[in-house]
Order: sequence, then structure tokens, then C-alpha cells
Amino acid sequence: MDELNDDIIRIANDACSYLESQTMRLRSVVSCAEADDIMNEVSNHEFPQINCDAFSGLLVRCVKIDKTKDNPSSITQMKRFSFPPCVKKPGRMNIPGVPTFYAADRIETALIESDITEGDEFYAGIWAVKDNASMLSYPCIPYKILCELSANGDEKALKMKNSIDRFPCIRRMTDLIRKVFSIPHDEKSKFSENKYIYYLSGAIAHSILNKQKATMNGIYQTDAIIYPSVKMLGSTYNLAIRPDFVKQHMKLLYVVKGTLNEGHIYYSFDYVGFNENDTIIWKQIRKRIKELKITMINNGCGIHSPLPNETIRFDGKDYTIPMFESYAYGQLNNQNSPLKDIKSDRDEDITDPTWVRKWEEDTEQYLVHSLDNGAEVQMKATIESFFSTDGVEIEKVFGYNTE
Repeated sequence: MDELNDDIIRIANDACSYLESQTMRLRSVVSCAEADDIMNEVSNHEFPQINCDAFSGLLVRCVKIDKTKDNPSSITQMKRFSFPPCVKKPGRMNIPGVPTFYAADRIETALIESDITEGDEFYAGIWAVKDNASMLSYPCIPYKILCELSANGDEKALKMKNSIDRFPCIRRMTDLIRKVFSIPHDEKSKFSENKYIYYLSGAIAHSILNKQKATMNGIYQTDAIIYPSVKMLGSTYNLAIRPDFVKQHMKLLYVVKGTLNEGHIYYSFDYVGFNENDTIIWKQIRKRIKELKITMINNGCGIHSPLPNETIRFDGKDYTIPMFESYAYGQLNNQNSPLKDIKSDRDEDITDPTWVRKWEEDTEQYLVHSLDNGAEVQMKATIESFFSTDGVEIEKVFGYNTE
């Protein structure tokens, strides 16, 4: 065991010196050819394996599909939502010719990393590690954050912290790697560190993910690297995963077609595609209003519960409360109705493992709509949501008009 520990310490200390020298070297690079030399050399360098089985939960991979270039049938293929078949340029965590599966554990992170902006349609693939598999992850998360999360009872963070705590040189090395992974990339920057950073970061990731390591317990290989999201200013994290691990030990649960409404927080969706034997079967989300009741009225008299036979004015007509409830019940989902814009004030979390089951159950939602006189009514609706394939065509899901 002492011999193994000595080996880890030696490799980690060597890696620290090597990373510092290559980072300094990158700052004086003035051409892609020089950056290629760094990338090729670093790709073959050895970094100590400090893996831990720390990941659990779902992963999100967002894809923005170009309607002018992509074939509509592409959204029926599972591979469209997996790792790219080939890459020609270095990426944050890959070198040319070697694809990497990029994902995040939050949809907000996946959206911003995919350069999806307000108004864009997107496809969010929800992935999970199979029950009988474990993902050996290489932790590149700030040590201070690991300590805070561990103190708050986060078992995943504690496992990563324990892996780093084994030797001081390991902590120093992971800190150096994290800093490289966190440098913003800007091809137009006058600083070589920003312009050519992918050549260095991609090479480090390639070495960590693609080199097998012999240990006393056998031969193993890093499955994934957990690293900060640069575009989220390091507040959330991404994962870079080996494609062969994805093919063997991960599964695509479903794909959601959505639209980003405001910034990178609010989104809406109407279609869900389920993975059946590597083919995406698209279904449309439908809703039925099973019951509707006015619970509150806000007008010039203040906020109050509806009174018996109280009259309200809507769309130029007078309704008693029971009459309006009956009218709203029948018209809520009618696209030609003045009530068509009533929406829930609650978004579903599509990364919640119970999300699919939620849609199959009855849910109560509060709906608010303004009356003609500026007053507002709040209605409590019991909504039954379900999936339907009736009338759902690829072109409609894709958002592409063939006419």
C-alpha cells in the first residue's frame, strides 16, 4: 500500500509542475500549430486517477435543432440526443476526432451551455445511469464548495472531498485542473490563454478519460469528469462522460420539446418523446379540466371569497358565479375562447424523476384571469394531464411546415 501511495504522490506532484509549465507555455502561443503541439503532448501525459462513485440522479443534455438544415426525422433517432458522432475542433473537454458526451444535472445549466436563447425551441434529453452501473467520476469542483456541501450533509460532495483529502498534492492538482477548465473561451481574445484554452483543457480531459490505470484492485478507467460551468460563472456543474460508458451504462429516458420563454429560467413544453428501442416515440401532452371553482375575487371592494349569486362581468357579459364557472369549465381549452390565455403559475420540473408520473395524475392548479372592470378572479382547477399520440406528426413536433 505504501508503494501505491508513493506512486500516486509522485504522479500528482509531477502533474502539478507539468500543468503549471503548460499553462505558462499557452500564454505565449500565437498560432493553432503551436497550440496543437501542446494538445498532442498533454493528451499523452499521465494524471493520477482519483475517482469516486459520487454521481446520482438525472442528467440533462439540451440540443438546438436547425430547422433549415436538419431533417425532421432526426428527432425520432435516439442518437440525435446523445454524443456527436465526430468533432473537428477541440472542445472544453475533448480533442478533435474524439467525441465526449456533455451533460448537466440542471436544465438551466444545460440550456445556457447549449447557447439556447430566449424564444428558441430546444430538445432536452433526460438521461440516467442504469441501476446496475456506477459512474467513476473525477472531481474538479472548488474545495471550499465541497467542504460547505459536505458540512450540509451532501453525501456526493463528501465522497469527492474524501478522495481529494487523501494527499495534499491531489488537492493542489485538482485545483490547477479546475482553473484550466474554468478559463472562458474567446477566439477573438488578444490573450492566448482565452483564445487557445480548449487545446489545453481538452487535452487534459482526454488524458483523464481515456487512459486506463492499473491498481491493486484491477484495471479501471475514469467514466466522467465533474467540472464547473463557465457560462454559469461556476455556480453549477457539467459532466463530461466517455461515449462508451454512455452506450453501455446509461439510458435515455425521454426527450422534451420546449421553448425558452424568458432568459434561462422559464420554459414551456407540449411534446414528450419516449425512448423505445433507440427510437423516439413522440406524444403530445393533453389536459382535461375535471372541475373548476372560483375561490377568490379581487375588485374595488377588496379581496373576498365569492358571494352567493354574485355577478361578475367578462367579455361584455354579466355572469353569476355558478354561470361563469360553468362557462369557464367548457371554454378553458378552447383556442377561440377569451379564456385561452389562462395559464398555471407553476412550472413542472422536467428533471424530477417523478415528472412523468405527475402528468398521469390529477393536479390542482390556481388560475387567475382579469375581468372587464379590472377585477381578478382566482379559480382552483383540477386538471388531468395525459399523453396522446392522436394527431401528432413529426413535422408538428419538429415545428417544421412542409407546405
